[in-house]
Amino acid sequence: MADGSSNQQHDHKQEHEQEQYHNGTHHDLTNQSLHPSEEPYQPPPPSFDDEVEQFFITLGELHHQCSSTHTPDTGVPSIALVQSIGTLCETLFQHSKALQLSLGNSTGRENGTDPQTDTEDVHTIMAQNCHEKCVAAFQTAISTLTSPTTRSKLVPDGPQHVIAHVVELYLYICSDDDDSKACIENYGRYQTTLLKQRIKSHVATLVSLRRTSTLRQIPLTTLLKEQHDDSEPATNPHASTITAILSEATILMQPFQNWGVSTSHPRISMLCEHCLHVLDVEAQSRATTIGEWFRADHDLDGILTSHTASDATNRDANRN
Repeated sequence: MADGSSNQQHDHKQEHEQEQYHNGTHHDLTNQSLHPSEEPYQPPPPSFDDEVEQFFITLGELHHQCSSTHTPDTGVPSIALVQSIGTLCETLFQHSKALQLSLGNSTGRENGTDPQTDTEDVHTIMAQNCHEKCVAAFQTAISTLTSPTTRSKLVPDGPQHVIAHVVELYLYICSDDDDSKACIENYGRYQTTLLKQRIKSHVATLVSLRRTSTLRQIPLTTLLKEQHDDSEPATNPHASTITAILSEATILMQPFQNWGVSTSHPRISMLCEHCLHVLDVEAQSRATTIGEWFRADHDLDGILTSHTASDATNRDANRN
């Protein structure tokens, strides 16, 4: 009888557990993560003081990375430094933004005062101070990435999208129109330097040919014939140089064309328009110079004068 009673209790217990399982009330610790009603743990947002601490840690790392690019024997690839600076700028921007947003939750509103007009509000003062330091740090980073001391290492294979993003973030946080205009003009000069670096080898080849022609006192066309291999098609160094200039300019201009169409921010639009303009002017100027070289190297003025004199002689002969 005892065994029968025990078996009945065991059966009832199994039925009760099955009913709980089907009703979703069965608390099986091994399967708790499968219950849709349970949400993953969400850590609380960082406090204002934590954000300030992380801001200054990131600020210090950014200053260190910017100074590392000027160290001759740093041992770290320049591209890696650019990417590191870009990441730190993004992090610094987010911390500064979080500090500004946190002012909306200031305790000043709880006691009926406006935190924006309360000069004694420590959080407001600290957030403004961090914002100013953030703007100054971005100015240092942009100067570092586009300055003459680093262009030789970063051009032309540097991660240009990283540098462009740093400039973009700066234009978002900069509140001074003159400073933003100066940044846009500086970045435009940087783009022209990129173009010069990318076409440097092509122009140097043509300059070397012209110098050799001058030293040997022979026309450039004669020099090209001497160097030409009959097994390969003849090439015009002037035409190939102009093609390289226009091609490289187009490669640099294309991102700004796409960016300018997709953005609604007035400063970003101004940046794109300015860079497109300076790149176009630089490319046209370089191409015009090569064209003038072509005219001189092939003595087009002499040929034109000769043809004009010949035409005049033929007209006089026809009249007689």
